[in-house]
Amino acid sequence: MEDLVVTVVRVLASLAACFLFASLLPEIRVVHQQKSTATMPSALPVLSMIANCVAWGLYGLLVKDYFPLVATNVVGLTFSLFYLVVYYRHEGNKGSLRLEILATALVLAGLVAYPFVAAAEGVKEETVQDIVGFVTVAITSVMFGSPLVLVKRVIQERNTELLPLTMIVAGVVNCV
Repeated sequence: MEDLVVTVVRVLASLAACFLFASLLPEIRVVHQQKSTATMPSALPVLSMIANCVAWGLYGLLVKDYFPLVATNVVGLTFSLFYLVVYYRHEGNKGSLRLEILATALVLAGLVAYPFVAAAEGVKEETVQDIVGFVTVAITSVMFGSPLVLVKRVIQERNTELLPLTMIVAGVVNCV
């Protein structure tokens, strides 16, 4: 019975995460239709979602949790890369976005390289898992906080329609 409960919880958590990953579809659709990122002025939600999926996928590989952890984050990474392609295509300031993408890629390259370097230095596997886990939680915090980059603009324009409501609701569901 206990195994069944654990399996059900894992599957529900995976479904909630997939709901979160799909939550930016409405915003990205508007970006594509308007051929502008004006309604989504920051790539942070997309870039942090990519970082989140890579980090959790790496952690899943380290702890050998292929389903649902790795599988779920492969789905999330697929959504996120699609979002980034659409966003990039319609972003007016591609130079700034390229720098943000580069910074994200460098952080992720360091995170992915760490287990290999640590193993070569003889760091215990559990320690490597813990450190990658801590960094992953920090990245996840950035992803969940990313809609807040719009708060200043929402207050200035007195327009809550700028907030990615679907992502916020999906984040709450995912945390429950």
